[in-house]
Amino acid sequence: MKTLLSFFLCLLCIHPLFPSSQTLHISFATNPATLDPRKSGDYVTSTLMFMLYQGLTSLEKDGNLSMALAESIDISKDKKTYTFHIRKNCYWSDGREITAYDFEYSWKKILDPAFPALCAQLLYPIKNAEAAAKKKASLDDVKIKAIDAKTLLVELENPTPYFLSLTSFCVFFPVPNHSDQDTAKKTFSGPFRLVKWKQHNEILLKKNPHFWNKDTVILENIHISIIGDENTAYHMFEKGELDWIGTPTSPIPLDTLSTLKKSKEFLSFPVGATTFCAFNVEKPPLSNLFIRKALSLAINRQSIVNNVTQLGEIIATRYIPPITLKGLNRDLIEDNNIEKAQKYLQKGLTELHLQTQDLVITLTHNPSNLHKKLAEVLKEEWENALHIRVILQREEEKIWREHLYKHEFQVSLAQWILQYNDPLNIFERFKYKNHPKNYSNWESPAYISLINTIQTTSDSEERTQYILKAENFLHEEMPLTPIYHHKYSILIKPYLHNVEIGPMGDIHFEKAYIKKNL
Repeated sequence: MKTLLSFFLCLLCIHPLFPSSQTLHISFATNPATLDPRKSGDYVTSTLMFMLYQGLTSLEKDGNLSMALAESIDISKDKKTYTFHIRKNCYWSDGREITAYDFEYSWKKILDPAFPALCAQLLYPIKNAEAAAKKKASLDDVKIKAIDAKTLLVELENPTPYFLSLTSFCVFFPVPNHSDQDTAKKTFSGPFRLVKWKQHNEILLKKNPHFWNKDTVILENIHISIIGDENTAYHMFEKGELDWIGTPTSPIPLDTLSTLKKSKEFLSFPVGATTFCAFNVEKPPLSNLFIRKALSLAINRQSIVNNVTQLGEIIATRYIPPITLKGLNRDLIEDNNIEKAQKYLQKGLTELHLQTQDLVITLTHNPSNLHKKLAEVLKEEWENALHIRVILQREEEKIWREHLYKHEFQVSLAQWILQYNDPLNIFERFKYKNHPKNYSNWESPAYISLINTIQTTSDSEERTQYILKAENFLHEEMPLTPIYHHKYSILIKPYLHNVEIGPMGDIHFEKAYIKKNL
């Protein structure tokens, strides 16, 4: 009681120090794809979901989990049954109570084969979830059950050490059963609510008065400008029209980084994300393993991080971002071995019955300046090292993403940001070729068996060995080749405090506040 009283006294002391206008101005480089967290799958949309919704748990910036809409959790001795106890006084933004029925409804809807979820596989640890998503079982068979309004029972197929981490990700955030079909009125559970969305222009959020933890939310408004041009967003920040810009939602112009790195407003730090080249293995000549390996070996990753990205990123000599393994790295992928690349190229050409002059590679990328420069560098490196022709194809964000999901490309730049803190989040994407984020259109029965083994192995040391085998398998088959592991670059005004960024790169404004010198 004493601690609780001290907390509220602290709030009373702090709030008067804040300026009367607690309005945050930020920008997104692209329009969010949806207001439904169950359909989210890109970093801009996910960032908005973390403002508007909340789940059972929250992932803190130090990597630990805290309780959110769940007040407590009981876990069975065999670690396969989770009982979530929903907070008694938590409400949707329309004032109606948040219940376990909302979670059951939302999670089962994701698994409906007719529902357009991009990340349904994240629910597959739940018993019968994968079977239901593949029409091999009924949704009623899925072991997600609201026992009563405040008790949610979830049974897993196998012990899953990262399951609670999953519940902190926005795909697991519920939508209200009572207003899900009302497209004109959206209802939210998070610290903010939507009051205006002018497509491709601006989004206005206000503090949610019904948020269960509203007393800790200081910001009254968040104004989001949709600005596709990086230089425009940067100049708005310089003029004080934006308080915060940065990756992954609003990239900083590359040509400013060398100067900005000296600024007190600049921050940079590693996150669980990787940029890579996806090879569509069903599009010749990328169907040939030796061609894929030749392209990988001809990339000068160190030169890219030194001269293009400029943030001192770790070059990708492995598939798993080292930050997710406490910095543990591994020299699995060779960087810039031209002699070996040329030998592989000749092997591939021989198998394909082609000459060097016959080989044409089309490299697709999104409209960002970073992807444009990366593509230009890769074109130069591949043409100089392998003496092949490379065509660059720059596409608008929405079209580029659609082409990735539909496998309508030959080679494409892409990136992933981990959704939960476990390497399986990377490897499970390549389990089946029809996974929306298995851009490479690749599948292997032996790899499927290996991933199944990882998912059913509870011994941590044994599981680690299987994870390393999965990483080796991807390297040998090479449906993609990683280039570098990300660092975020952020510009933040000195009066903006407590913007939290988790180890997976998720951005949270719930605890942020503005405090200018008076």
